[in-house]
Amino acid sequence: MGSFSFKKTDDIIFEINGEKFKVPYTQELLLKIEMLRKKAGKCVRKVEKTSNEQELLEVVRGFYQGSIDDILGKGAFDKIFEDRMVNLVDLQDIIFYLAYETEAYNNRRYADARYMPQKSRNKKNKKKRK
Repeated sequence: MGSFSFKKTDDIIFEINGEKFKVPYTQELLLKIEMLRKKAGKCVRKVEKTSNEQELLEVVRGFYQGSIDDILGKGAFDKIFEDRMVNLVDLQDIIFYLAYETEAYNNRRYADARYMPQKSRNKKNKKKRK
């Protein structure tokens, strides 16, 4: 008979511009990533309504800054851009990096299917039914 035991909560280490951010892999992180996707849609709708370029940049920067701090921890944005001028391409790259690394970690975590029931048990049950 197989057994199941809970895996310990691991941390994902995000390294951005020389700074390391340790984030626990939890339901909270997954929800933040999902909310990021939803907020991105709202941000796009705001941007579409804006004709003022400065306002547009402020809306987009605010979205990215809030998302980075929400996922990596308060003040992460300032650490990352301490010695670097903020530009939208870098911000977008960071957001995609965070989403990609979280998904990659999730895939690695569940690639190990030892907790799944043995297929051989199902075959035995089918043989007995005949």
